[in-house]
Amino acid sequence: MKNINLQAKIFKFKDIILKPIDTECWEYFYKHSSNRKVFKFMDLSFVSKKEIFKYLQNLIKKSKNKNFQTWQVIFKSNFCGTITLRYPKLKPWELEMAYTISPNFWRKGIFSNSSNLLFKYLKKKKVGHIFCKVRIDNLPSLNALFKKKFKIIKTKKNKKIKNNFYFVYLLKKDL
Repeated sequence: MKNINLQAKIFKFKDIILKPIDTECWEYFYKHSSNRKVFKFMDLSFVSKKEIFKYLQNLIKKSKNKNFQTWQVIFKSNFCGTITLRYPKLKPWELEMAYTISPNFWRKGIFSNSSNLLFKYLKKKKVGHIFCKVRIDNLPSLNALFKKKFKIIKTKKNKKIKNNFYFVYLLKKDL
C-alpha cells in the first residue's frame, strides 16, 4: 500500500467538523486533556498545564509531517476530542488511527461520524485498511471499533507502561 499525504484537510458532516489541530484550541484541549476519564486508558499522563501545552505543541509539530495528522473534533461548535492518523516509524506502510472523545460527548455518535468522514476520504485515496491499538480494559473504545467492523488481530503486553497493560491490535479492512 502506498502512503498517502495526511496533510491538513478539513472535513464536515452535519454538526461535526474535523479541523487540523492548532494552538487556537488550547483552552479546550487543556480542559479535555485534564479530564482523567479521557486519558484513563492511554499510556499518557499529564501532571501540569505546561506538560499538556508541550504535548499540544508536539501534535502540531508532528502534523506538519505528511505522515502524521491530528484533527480537532468539533461538535456543534464545541471542541470534544481529537483523531490522529499516522504512519508509524517502525511500520511506515501501516496507517494507524488514535482518538479521544471527552466523556460528556460519549454516546452521541461523534466517533462514529468522525471516523466515517476519515474512512470515506481514505477509501477515495485507495487506502485498503487501518489499524488501531487499544488497551484491553477500554471496553467503550473496543465496542465503538467493533461497531465500525474492526477485527482483533492480536493482543500484546506493553512492558514499557507501568502495570504492564495488554493492548488489543485491531484491523479494519475494506474501508
